[in-house]
Amino acid sequence: MSRDQRGAAIVEFVVVLPLLLLLVFGVIDFASVFNDYQSVRQGAGAGNRMAVVNQAPVVTSARCNASNVADIHISAGTPAPGSAAADLICYTKSRVGLNMDNTRVALVFNAPFKAGQPLMVCVQYPMSSLTGFFGTALNHRVLNAQSETIVEFLAPSTPDASLSTGTVAEDPITSWPSSCSASQL
Repeated sequence: MSRDQRGAAIVEFVVVLPLLLLLVFGVIDFASVFNDYQSVRQGAGAGNRMAVVNQAPVVTSARCNASNVADIHISAGTPAPGSAAADLICYTKSRVGLNMDNTRVALVFNAPFKAGQPLMVCVQYPMSSLTGFFGTALNHRVLNAQSETIVEFLAPSTPDASLSTGTVAEDPITSWPSSCSASQL
């Protein structure tokens, strides 16, 4: 290989490398965000399915369970450990399967909570760049998902007071979308 050819190869490599890195890091970050989005969607659906048939699910996470609600973030007063609202929020967070402390859940319904009425479960999770290459585009953005259905029956037959006043929502990461409100039911 002559000296001119080696020089041309180095120039071509320098031109192609940034494009190759952009493509590789883009695929990695897209896959990571897409996986998180699928987890958020599945968790919202699973939480909604549980909420319409059993308002007292068993949750075994260390910081979000029947005796500890450290991962629930509600500035207006966290539901009591073991209450139906706390159990449903913890169950939904556990079904999302991502960092429970960063996941936010809203149980949206019109009071009183009863069979035959619509219920929406909304979930938020922060996006982040796994590689750091697309941090400015992804960080400080939020993944939102919601699932809505009709409450089939109450189990136990009389839910506790945590579900008596209407929507129970954690403090959002940014703000809850307008589609995640009782007026949309």
